[in-house]
Amino acid sequence: MARKELSDVQRAFIYGLYIAGLSKKSISAQTGTPPTTVTRTIQLIERNIRNGAENPYKSAPRAGRPHKLDDRAKRQLVRKATAERKATLTELATPSKSGKSLNRKTVRAILKAANKARRRARRKPWISDVNKRKRLIFRRRNKYTPWVLVCWSDEAYFEVGEDGRSVYVTRSPGEEFLPECLQPTFKSGRTKVGVWGCFCGPHRGPIVILPQGTRLNRQEYTDQIFLPHFLPFYNKIKAMYGHGVMLQEDGASYHHGGFVGLVKKAAEIRVLEWPPQSPDLSPIENIWHYMKVRIGAKRHRIKNVQQMAEAIREAWEQIPVEVFVKLANSMPKRMDLLRQSKGGPIKY
Repeated sequence: MARKELSDVQRAFIYGLYIAGLSKKSISAQTGTPPTTVTRTIQLIERNIRNGAENPYKSAPRAGRPHKLDDRAKRQLVRKATAERKATLTELATPSKSGKSLNRKTVRAILKAANKARRRARRKPWISDVNKRKRLIFRRRNKYTPWVLVCWSDEAYFEVGEDGRSVYVTRSPGEEFLPECLQPTFKSGRTKVGVWGCFCGPHRGPIVILPQGTRLNRQEYTDQIFLPHFLPFYNKIKAMYGHGVMLQEDGASYHHGGFVGLVKKAAEIRVLEWPPQSPDLSPIENIWHYMKVRIGAKRHRIKNVQQMAEAIREAWEQIPVEVFVKLANSMPKRMDLLRQSKGGPIKY
């Protein structure tokens, strides 16, 4: 077994005893250091003193094993890893990537030195080139939009028994399948509860629990959501802030045309032209995630539709006003990220 290198203090102590006139054998007995180590330590210190070392008790830096790849080959490997982002460490370790066969650990170390690492890919909807252009057009047209005057609206579904949190447990190896170490999952086909909600700046809008089995169409959307819930809320906000208030809704077909389109025109509702494939631009999507995390964190698991509906209403009413304002004010940052991604997905 390799011995641990002596510290600077230990070496100084050994050399001090040597200067005091003790023999190397006596120094070895007094310090518990092998005689050969005592001899080499004294030789090291005297050599450092002759060479004018700043700290004579410190070892000279070791060259170590030479790198298997030179700087050029490392840069080539990093370029290959960047060009082929889904290539595994094993694939990157082949000679075709850097010119030499490498160990996976070596590849990982080279990537780390270049500030790159293998990480889990984020799940994001695919966006076509056409829709990327539409998203960029949306950004250009809304440079000066007062986002706090936008009524953000959307539908969402909450699954009974769902727990979207990341759960961590303390366990030993081999205990991963103990009941207390598991995060339960459920079969697909769980009961879903549909909801619609909206907010505008600091103003919390209504939350609507849709009847079970509802498949929204223009008639259902108009009768159950738009006329009884959204229109009164919009008129209240419009009375407070004037004609600058706008409605945001996604591109679902039942949001547009037909009778609901005539109602919007008659009520002089300004509609924000929304780009397709853009849930990452809508702050209300973050509200749904916020609610799902808190509902999933409830101590008692929700077992039926009635309990879920009650939990949704409770979670909606408990959202701090600051959260609504913060999300509305995040739109300029989303627009900047949209420009940086050239119309592609952003982190929200």
